[in-house]
Amino acid sequence: MRQVAEELDVGAYLSCFDATGTAFSEPGDLVAKCWDLAGINARYEAFIARHVPDFMRCRDAGGAGDGVDASETGGIAAEEAYVLRFQLVHEYRDFPLIDPYLPRSLLPKNWAGECAAHLFRTYHDLLSSPADRYVASVLAEAPSAPASTTSALPAPVTAESS
Repeated sequence: MRQVAEELDVGAYLSCFDATGTAFSEPGDLVAKCWDLAGINARYEAFIARHVPDFMRCRDAGGAGDGVDASETGGIAAEEAYVLRFQLVHEYRDFPLIDPYLPRSLLPKNWAGECAAHLFRTYHDLLSSPADRYVASVLAEAPSAPASTTSALPAPVTAESS
C-alpha cells in the first residue's frame, strides 16, 4: 500500500486501518442486511438476457461495417452499432453504483456480475470502432457553427432593465 501511495504521490492524504470484526454475527448476515444481492443479481441476469442476442448477432455477422448498408460489409451498419453501444452503456452504468463488489465467498453461487462485466467489455469493444466511425461521419457532415453565437442572444434581464 505504501508503495502505491508513493507512486501516486498521495501518501500525505492517506490513512490505512486494519480492523477486526467483533460482532456476534457472520459476515454473510451483515451482507444480507446491507445489500439486496438477489435483486442486484436479477438485474445482472436481465442485462445479460437482453444483450446476448444482439451481441451474438453482431459477433457472428463479423462485426459492424463502415457504411449504412450492412449487406455490403457482411456486418451490421455503423449507425446500428452506435445505437447498440449507447443502449449497452446506458443500461450498464448503474451497476458500479449498486454492486458492492464483495469477495466471491460472500456472493451467491449463481452471481452473474462477472458474466455481465465480461459481456459489457466484449460487446462494447466489438461496437466501439464502427460506432465511433458513425459519430465521426455525422460530425463531418454537420454544418460549422457561426464564429460568434453570443451576439444573437438577447441581453440578460437585470433589475435595472425590468
